[in-house]
Amino acid sequence: MTLVYGFMCFSAIASIAMHFRERAAQALERFRSSNSLRKLLLSSLTAPLIVGCGFGGGGFDGVDAQRAKPFQRYDLVQAIASNGVTVVAASQAGSVIVSDDQGRAWRRHAIGGGMVDLATCPDGRFVGIDFQGRGWVGDSKGQQWDSIALSEPVPAISAACDTRGRWWVTGAHAQVAMSPDFGATWTLIDLSRDADDAQLTSIQMVDESHGFIVGEFGFVFGTTDGGENWTHIGTIDGDFYPYAVAFVSREEGFASGLAGQVVRTTDGGVSWAPVPNVTGVSFYRLVRAGNEVFGVGGGGVVARLSESGVTPVAYPDAMPVPLTSVASLGPDRQALVVGGPGGFSRVVSTEEAGS
Repeated sequence: MTLVYGFMCFSAIASIAMHFRERAAQALERFRSSNSLRKLLLSSLTAPLIVGCGFGGGGFDGVDAQRAKPFQRYDLVQAIASNGVTVVAASQAGSVIVSDDQGRAWRRHAIGGGMVDLATCPDGRFVGIDFQGRGWVGDSKGQQWDSIALSEPVPAISAACDTRGRWWVTGAHAQVAMSPDFGATWTLIDLSRDADDAQLTSIQMVDESHGFIVGEFGFVFGTTDGGENWTHIGTIDGDFYPYAVAFVSREEGFASGLAGQVVRTTDGGVSWAPVPNVTGVSFYRLVRAGNEVFGVGGGGVVARLSESGVTPVAYPDAMPVPLTSVASLGPDRQALVVGGPGGFSRVVSTEEAGS
């Protein structure tokens, strides 16, 4: 029964993956038809929503054991963040799953919201967003969470926290919101003059002064004054539709997009060059880990991104599920935590052989 159930799950995953590949190809053909493409983006950013695909055994004997597990079969792990001590994984089912030992053991907390992105702040607190117009603030242990209404952008797509503890949110209609006080007050920044009503899909604050935003139609915005002003600094060519961005410095960064596209900049986002992607998969999330960038995406692939190309990272008990979340465990550990559908989570070593 377990083998049959597993085969059915993986067949469903494969079918959905093929469906998204076909939709990506169609989207590239009609790239400027923004309404259809935005639907694809919102599907893909939370994608794929595979619920109830478990990997345990069948029968009633396993029901109680399954319920006692912190990760459930119906969980899609949409976002993960680590403050160096505590790791928080967010499920679409309205819960967070928390570890205080680098991902070896986990505990589950119901909070009533399915966050789609998470970030950590300098004081260790967590900030997140969901698709229901809410922001979330969690304490440094990931135990206490408060929700905050977001007026804009709705839907929110990406969240970040800068070195000054300011909370940044990007999303629909080329809108950016910033809160200096964990959601008590907000400043709205409108980038529609340069980006029309584009979806802004990813934001990263690299240091106290520099930050980057990427969005629909390959728009790239940058700031050199800590977010006081944002400038349209470039456009990623090649019908690029971005999922994520990750910079290792104010000059060098990577972006991932539809149909397995990966690009790199060495001039602070002004120009971008394609990076060979031998895996062929799309990377839904990118993360900076020290001076390196890693991506997670389709087929359970974890990969190291570099100037020379995309290099898969092997890890134990891998499964061909679409990985939808990743976090670095911190500068002192060469390891990532990754997550996906069916409550899938793994700790992945990034240490290179012979190092």
